[in-house]
Amino acid sequence: MTHHIAKKELRKLIKSNLHKTSAAEITAQSRNVFNILKSLPEYQAAKSIACYLHMDEHEIETNFITDDAFKQGKLVYLPRIVDLPEKHHGVLFKSHKKELNMLQVTSPEDILSLVPHGPYKLREPPLESPDALSLQGLDIIVVPGLGFTKRCHRIGHGKGFYDTYISKYTKWCAENNKVKPFLVGIGAKEQLVESIPQEDHDHPLDVVIIDDQLFKKE
Repeated sequence: MTHHIAKKELRKLIKSNLHKTSAAEITAQSRNVFNILKSLPEYQAAKSIACYLHMDEHEIETNFITDDAFKQGKLVYLPRIVDLPEKHHGVLFKSHKKELNMLQVTSPEDILSLVPHGPYKLREPPLESPDALSLQGLDIIVVPGLGFTKRCHRIGHGKGFYDTYISKYTKWCAENNKVKPFLVGIGAKEQLVESIPQEDHDHPLDVVIIDDQLFKKE
């Protein structure tokens, strides 16, 4: 079985497990995830954080994270998918004509005002918002995923946006003498799997928080 087929089957299994989980259970697990995250020294010391916005009732709720980050005076960035310059099409993923940027939002009210749009129905910051790569950079990136392992491997939805962004960001850090951000994966216990097929473009995370459990990269 190829990695592509194995990942496809794994995604189907995880999605099935998640859809059996109630919204109340997801909210409870979301609070557990947040409580562990805010206890991490890396989070407490962070001046800037990139986080995604959860999309439905079967995904860990991230409003606990963004609300606290604002209260703590951290700079908060959210993902926006933008068109990739033609010369960069398919550099890491053959089908790629778009890429992910992390753009700043300034308050919880900013987030509440965002309206879902585009093919993925995402709530995204305006294009003119400050970009993390044009400012001081990011201390933490909270990375979404469909599944995770105890070894801090991750499987996404197959679009490759975050793997591409992390590769781009790692290069930016090297060129600008910056420290790479602390990568945090968060998920519900239904998203924890024994193993995930790994490919060259896959980036292991520094820690994974699953419900009330913390796993660190070996």
